[in-house]
Amino acid sequence: WQYRAFVADPLGYADRGRWWQGLQREDSPGEQFRPIGNCPADNVSWYDAVAYCRWASARLGFEVRLPSEAEWQQAATGGQRGNTHPWGSDWREGCANTWEGRLSRTTAAGLYPAGASGQGVLDLAGNVWEWCLNAYDDPHRTQVGTDARRVVRGGSWNYFRDRARCATRNDYDPGGRGSGLGLRLVCVSPILKR
Repeated sequence: WQYRAFVADPLGYADRGRWWQGLQREDSPGEQFRPIGNCPADNVSWYDAVAYCRWASARLGFEVRLPSEAEWQQAATGGQRGNTHPWGSDWREGCANTWEGRLSRTTAAGLYPAGASGQGVLDLAGNVWEWCLNAYDDPHRTQVGTDARRVVRGGSWNYFRDRARCATRNDYDPGGRGSGLGLRLVCVSPILKR
């Protein structure tokens, strides 16, 4: 619902200047395939996601942004090299929404609690690919004003489980949208910034 609030706000997605500096903007946002409050936003480009983060940061009074790929990896594995999946080393049915489940759609956030990472982070495997801040070919490059292909992690409902491994990385054009492409946010602690 948070992303839909950005789309619905006349000072959100529609504000061509404020949130879109250095970004490409389509005339209209991608249509959400499951516009249900507890389902992940999908059909969101990297540009849409960055603009949304800027809008949300202004509304909240502290920074929220896409995770870097390293931050995503840390959340998924907890730094445990043996974790092939967020929940451990071996695949377990019922831990993620991937093609094998045959649901053919996204599911509500948190519907797979057995798939939580060691830190309790949910839905890091399956459901939707999640945009990362950095460029695919240069993980240290996070600058906005480029059209470099961006990293997505986690797999999605329309990919097989081998794409939902913690080590799997994929790339998309930053303007790309799709029913299996969404986002995850990182909250930058306002306490640490002071």
